[in-house]
Amino acid sequence: MSKRILCGAGVLSLYLVVGCASRAQVYKKPDFHLQNQKILIVPFENMTNYPKAGPIVSKLMDAEFRIQGNRHVEFLEDGEKEILSETKALAIAKSHKAQFLLIGTVTEFRYRKGFSENPAIGFTAKLIASESKEIVWTMTLSDSSEPFVTSALTLNELAQKMAHQVIESMR
Repeated sequence: MSKRILCGAGVLSLYLVVGCASRAQVYKKPDFHLQNQKILIVPFENMTNYPKAGPIVSKLMDAEFRIQGNRHVEFLEDGEKEILSETKALAIAKSHKAQFLLIGTVTEFRYRKGFSENPAIGFTAKLIASESKEIVWTMTLSDSSEPFVTSALTLNELAQKMAHQVIESMR
């Protein structure tokens, strides 16, 4: 009987760890420091069926930078009208006297269907030095909220949590 309970507890523990874990890969240039550097954020490209997923995620990044005290951030509202190429976005960053450009692509932004609906988000982001065009930081991140593991998050709450994780990874 105790072996069954122990085995069941082990399976439940594994589900808890795997079920709510976000998957992230981060590269950060060893000598990269963001302090007092101006960042231009352009709306992320939206590769999903969810309308405006790219601008939503990038606006949350902007908000999170400001929440964490970085006042050297500018969000390019005009970028929502068209998808900017990296080259054009870098030229705009230079014209705005920004040392860095934050761009990205949202690859998943939806509620997964199944026994219960749970939000799932995936995106890539990169920070590029405006002058050298060198990538100084990049991250791929995917996450979902499992309602049986934790209190279920909404799609927006999950995106906010991920934006916080992204900005923290730049420190």
